[in-house]
Amino acid sequence: MFFKFVFHSLWGAAMLVALDQPALAETLTAEVLEQRIKARNPEILAAEHRALVAEAQTEQFSLLPNPALGWEREDLPGLERQDIFKLSVPLELSGRRRAGRALARSEAALARAEAAVTRSALTEAALGLFYEALAAERRVAIARSALERLEEAGRVLGRREAEGVASGYDVHRLGVQIELARATLERGEAELGGLRQALALLSGSDQRTLELRGSLAVEERRAARGARRAVREARKAASDARSATDAAESAWIPALEVSGGLRIVETGETYYGYVAGASIELPIFSRGQELRAEARVRERQAEAEALALEQRASLDEMAARQELGAALAEVERLRGPAAARAEKLLRAAQSSYREGARPLLELLDAAAMVSEVELRRVDAELRAKRAELKLRAARGEFE
Repeated sequence: MFFKFVFHSLWGAAMLVALDQPALAETLTAEVLEQRIKARNPEILAAEHRALVAEAQTEQFSLLPNPALGWEREDLPGLERQDIFKLSVPLELSGRRRAGRALARSEAALARAEAAVTRSALTEAALGLFYEALAAERRVAIARSALERLEEAGRVLGRREAEGVASGYDVHRLGVQIELARATLERGEAELGGLRQALALLSGSDQRTLELRGSLAVEERRAARGARRAVREARKAASDARSATDAAESAWIPALEVSGGLRIVETGETYYGYVAGASIELPIFSRGQELRAEARVRERQAEAEALALEQRASLDEMAARQELGAALAEVERLRGPAAARAEKLLRAAQSSYREGARPLLELLDAAAMVSEVELRRVDAELRAKRAELKLRAARGEFE
């Protein structure tokens, strides 16, 4: 009993310690988010399953028609009775089944192309949200630093007010500026909270323990070789549609059915014989014209899809390159001379204000300038990152 009591006591203590520990943080990176989006996003899954359904429908055209087993009885009272057991086998000599199978493959290829486009668009959007959240974290940090600078100036002004050398204008002006800075910080935190909540929903994570790890720096990547997956699938759809057109040329050949079996006649005595027969379709109304028309339309549709995807990708890549170049140039400008001068100006204004050599407005102007440079740099880095995502999507990296 003593050992049992000790065991339960230690177990209870361990559980209390475990419950008292904070929840383990979950780190979310761009790579992890991309994997989860492609594996869990319901829109992507729906598009992929539509493609699978289209692929499954091709199976019905791969199967031969089933034979049929029949039985007939003819009974003439007082005369005779006969039974016929017959096996009928349809023979398909036309290209209808091959044309149908090619059309089904074409439709499946178009569905796969659509799934690739959906997967790319939603992955790009999710990653854009991720980098927007990283930028929001930077904006919150900048707003918090700006508030701390103003609060430091407020402490200096408070000492002067206690000494009776502070003007009422400076006291009220700085108070308004501090409240505005707090409002900016609260707005930034609310925006960040919304972005984190959206990312937690998309990635299947807990918002309370979610930690974002990443950078807004643009990465050097090799250009993808070959056509995009969606373009390849659209071209395959066009090729399958052309095959359907060729197969439909022989769709006019009529269907043939042959049959044979056993015949038993009873007329007082039993006689055994056989039956044989054949039937042929008369292609009067349907001669495969509907298959040929559908195949031609499907071919033109698939070719137009491929051309549209290529043109859209070229335009997106051109726009992304231009935006990326402009954003990187602005980042370099804001990272270099502008940031250095703003920091020097702020240090000089803070030092002069503490010594009473400069007015409050100069300090507020210098602090606002530092925040503006930092915020514009974050915006430029975010634009560059979005342009990078657009460029990667145009190359088909998310498909």
